Amino acid sequence: MMRIVVVDGDVVSRAEMVKTLTLAGMHVVDEAEYGVAAVSSVRDNHPDAVLVHVEEPVARPLQTVRTITETSPHALVVVYSEANSGEAVRRAVSAGAREYVVAPCSSEEIRAQLTELAARVRRWRERDGVPLDVTGTVICVHGAKGGIGKTTVAVNLACALQQVTNADIVLADMDTRFGDSAIAMGVEPQRTIADWVRDGRDVSREEFERYLTPHPSGVRLFASPHRPIHWADVVPEDLTLALGTLASQHDFVVVDLPGVYNELVAAVLDTATVLLMLTTLDVASVKDTAMSLELLCGDQPTQTDRLKVIVNDATGVPGLAAQDLEGLLHFPVFWLLPRDRTVGISMQHGEPLVRSHPRSPFARSVVELAGRLAGVRVDVSSPWWRRLLGRREAQVA
Repeated sequence: MMRIVVVDGDVVSRAEMVKTLTLAGMHVVDEAEYGVAAVSSVRDNHPDAVLVHVEEPVARPLQTVRTITETSPHALVVVYSEANSGEAVRRAVSAGAREYVVAPCSSEEIRAQLTELAARVRRWRERDGVPLDVTGTVICVHGAKGGIGKTTVAVNLACALQQVTNADIVLADMDTRFGDSAIAMGVEPQRTIADWVRDGRDVSREEFERYLTPHPSGVRLFASPHRPIHWADVVPEDLTLALGTLASQHDFVVVDLPGVYNELVAAVLDTATVLLMLTTLDVASVKDTAMSLELLCGDQPTQTDRLKVIVNDATGVPGLAAQDLEGLLHFPVFWLLPRDRTVGISMQHGEPLVRSHPRSPFARSVVELAGRLAGVRVDVSSPWWRRLLGRREAQVA
């Protein structure tokens, strides 16, 4: 029996869909409004499918679809709507829906569509060797060149996600050139990705835990090899298997990638639920980012749903104005990390800025970004959050 979560802001239409699903032999495990309630319900109940009602005005329900697919990427999201047009279907699919159902529909019709969708997705996952119980979100931090702060962003984002969600977070350092996440976190890994490959690629949770280095924040690090030469023993399939396994065992996997594009990086990018393309405002970084966006998107406009441009102005490198960037990239800017003098010293101290200086502009912005990606509203200016920051600063001191 399929387990379903129904998301609908209209009580009457929601009740009608619940009745239809019940008659179809489906088990409705929860009903939710749009927004955070829906995202939380999907994350807590792990349903086989999520039915989201989309009617005009469509902005909020479609945003709910996007957030669910970003935070629970392997949830089967089905949109149901009275709109029966190609444009309505296109918008739903672009938001991340796997299927589109024209309402009202019979119990037989909905059962047939959901059963066929589940079978199709299962065949796809089996074909690609992806674990069928994958539930976590893979967030890749990438950039077209080095020296733009990818490791700083990845490390702080992982710690911020742990703060705002209290979930299981893994930071996977897959920078095939430098791999500085361990230094940025102030830890000394005993085992690395190369060790996991050499020891036989065991994917059981108990064994895999041996290769993760704990950090006081609660984040665990899947460390890069100590020497770049050790990457020679790693093939793309190893990284695909590792990320699939980590995502099946943890809520979020943040991946730190190098400023190059090779077979290993391509394999990781294909696995990403959300791809954060980092750039600074200097001319060379913008030029390289524009070329990378063209390469990654090609003629696939739906890539923009998972690909987000992040501007890191914290480096303080003089260059273009932030407001001119979208026109040059021909791509929307999702987030701007502010200029912050404390960023330059954080790597030297081996402590993520969100822990050592939680009130700094950069740390507050990363925490808000983490909340946005996790579907959790975080207001760092609210009194309760200021009290939390004060407690964290006292602990650090």
